[in-house]
Amino acid sequence: MSKTQIIRPYWNETFFIQGDIYERLFDRFFQCDTIDYWMRHKHAYQIHCAGPPGCGKTTFTALAVRRIRATLHENPDTKTYIATIYMVEDIDTDENLFLESFFHSILRQFTSGKTEQMSSHTLNENGRTDTQSQSRNPTTAARAGMYATVEKVAEQDRCFLFVDDIDRCATRLKELLECELRVLQEKGVNIMVTSHQPLFEEFFISCDYCPESPSGSYIRLYWSCDVCKEQICRKCKGRGTLCKTCKEETVWLLQREPANFIMDFIDEKHMLDFVAWDLEREHGEIGLGSDNHSKPPLSSLSISFSEGNSGTSAHALVKNICTQTSANIALIRLRLDMVHSALSINDLGEDQDRLPKSMQTMFQHGIDRIMRQSTSDFELALNAIAAVASLGNVDGGITVAKLMATLHKRPTDAESMLEQLGEILRVTQGYLVLDSSVPEEDTKVVVYVPEFGNWALEAYNDDIEWARSQLRTSTLPRSKTHDLTRDTRSPTAEGNATGRILGDLKRYQVNSPPGMNSRSPSIPLSRAETEFDTPKREKLDGLRTFSSASTPLVSSPRATPPISRRNTDYLTAKDVKMRTFGLGISQVDEENLREEAL
Repeated sequence: MSKTQIIRPYWNETFFIQGDIYERLFDRFFQCDTIDYWMRHKHAYQIHCAGPPGCGKTTFTALAVRRIRATLHENPDTKTYIATIYMVEDIDTDENLFLESFFHSILRQFTSGKTEQMSSHTLNENGRTDTQSQSRNPTTAARAGMYATVEKVAEQDRCFLFVDDIDRCATRLKELLECELRVLQEKGVNIMVTSHQPLFEEFFISCDYCPESPSGSYIRLYWSCDVCKEQICRKCKGRGTLCKTCKEETVWLLQREPANFIMDFIDEKHMLDFVAWDLEREHGEIGLGSDNHSKPPLSSLSISFSEGNSGTSAHALVKNICTQTSANIALIRLRLDMVHSALSINDLGEDQDRLPKSMQTMFQHGIDRIMRQSTSDFELALNAIAAVASLGNVDGGITVAKLMATLHKRPTDAESMLEQLGEILRVTQGYLVLDSSVPEEDTKVVVYVPEFGNWALEAYNDDIEWARSQLRTSTLPRSKTHDLTRDTRSPTAEGNATGRILGDLKRYQVNSPPGMNSRSPSIPLSRAETEFDTPKREKLDGLRTFSSASTPLVSSPRATPPISRRNTDYLTAKDVKMRTFGLGISQVDEENLREEAL
């Protein structure tokens, strides 16, 4: 069995667009300048399409492939070659083996439209120039063969590469793959990658020539003057605008920096149209006025609408479905499946106080995928999800500072906070996002949809419930033993705050449930038995005793975690949106970190 055959199950080279996909949902994305220019021109930039689970990233890439192929007739003199990689499983194989198979897949897809003679000539040419490498390292030979083919094809034709769900690659493999993608871009390939989080931090670039916005506006697609580096947007460049300094000698150069494209929300009107279209596609004409022209005969559900016994109109049902699913495409389709299986409108009112089993299964699948990470990564993810779901149930999320304090992380500056926040967002795989609906200084971490927060809060999952139980038993005020702003060189000096706190710890009895390391269920955590000899040792031993007495946040999920389902009301911000975690946090308020830890 060849190495390529071994690796193939990890991805597919095609994605079938099902008949229940409402393409107008994605019109807003295709109308964006960043996407439109990328699809129409050669030698463009990389696009990193980011968004939470269920927002339609995979479908979006498949629709982009379809639209690119549909435009081939516009320029018959230019051929277009497309390679697609749809990751379907987490990649846990050897890195060289994966890359070798990856190179072979791209080579095969790019040469499928050429004659066999062309493909063979390219490979033989590479064989003559790199025979030594081929015999020594198959991965190097596969890479050289692919690059030689790409250079030859991209010289005159358009080449596109789509890599869907790159997050399935392990961290090191992902970094190696990103390096290869940069080389392919330099050789003329237009690349689109999808992931849960943006792969690059974006910078605010403004157009220097927009007349309607004298102060400039934030743009992703821009050109700069070859000499004076003035920046201009696509609209102004299309007007024939010249550089203020260079005048007639202006040369505008497209900046091919990677662009993050955030699939944050779907237009509300298109979402309502989608639900109406799907209902009438399945149940026939029920008065929604959708643009579905192939409506089937009326179903029993349709007849119950016409009878009007329930008092619920079809329009109310459409709005209710969108409201219950937070405008998430995957959740909307699950709700629609429930409606399609109902025999009458009265059946839709059953079990409204519980999450549908299909949603429970989807969320459980996401946690199972998180649990396949390393121990440290999945424990951090479970802790963060439990913290946001438990502490953010009133205002829709918790501040970054409060999350750091809850997870016992102590960033010393803005850079370390961003690094730790980025790690949390990475390991939670899109189930936690940043809420951009609040001011930048009040940045909050929220669950990606309220339904997932309810699921995590109401003990549907044993591992998250175990993490929540550890949050309840690890609420000792640790910040009192670690003061970032006070002098700790003399812990027992008169009037010293740290000395007073350590003195209080001698008499401190914690009235909380025993943790995993308790000697018996009847013995609570206690600091009252601590002995002190000298001022220096008093500080060290006091901290050591406190550390040994504190229950760790989560050591590992156990087989029989405590289950305590709560009837807690859960509210979140209405419009939860993704944004790059590198934006909006310019400094760390250490005092807030200490206060929120209390």
